[in-house]
Amino acid sequence: MYGLLPERPRQVDMHAYASDLRQNLDTAYARARQYIGLAQKRQKELFDKKMNFKPLRVGELVWLLDSGRMTGKLYRPWTGPFRVLQTIGMVNYKVQSVERPSMVMVVHYDRLKRCHQRQEHQRETLNTVEFESTRPDRPQRHRRPPMDFENFVETG
Repeated sequence: MYGLLPERPRQVDMHAYASDLRQNLDTAYARARQYIGLAQKRQKELFDKKMNFKPLRVGELVWLLDSGRMTGKLYRPWTGPFRVLQTIGMVNYKVQSVERPSMVMVVHYDRLKRCHQRQEHQRETLNTVEFESTRPDRPQRHRRPPMDFENFVETG
């Protein structure tokens, strides 16, 4: 007919095929382990470079990330403030709500953010700012009444 004749099955030694396959798979697995190890080291270096872990002190005020419901336009993810009561291990902290002292919980460092309160001089300057008139310095615009209305009342 048309084309080439199909190849006939070759006689393959099964033991040689199995040993070659095992050797090829072992080298592939070894190479994959090597590349995975290099990738892990590179990712750890990048993570450690960006990590800025600064331990919290007992008595410090912090905000707590509320990850329960993270939806809505006006959602405020940080609640609190909370006071740090105790350090548990390297990254866990026991915190107590300032508003509700009965609310005590143990949370991870990743869910906490330092609470920076305004300085006294900032509060004073905010309270002592005198607001000037909001009207512009230019004269007020003169509005002519519409020609269609006889009983036009000007407001303003």
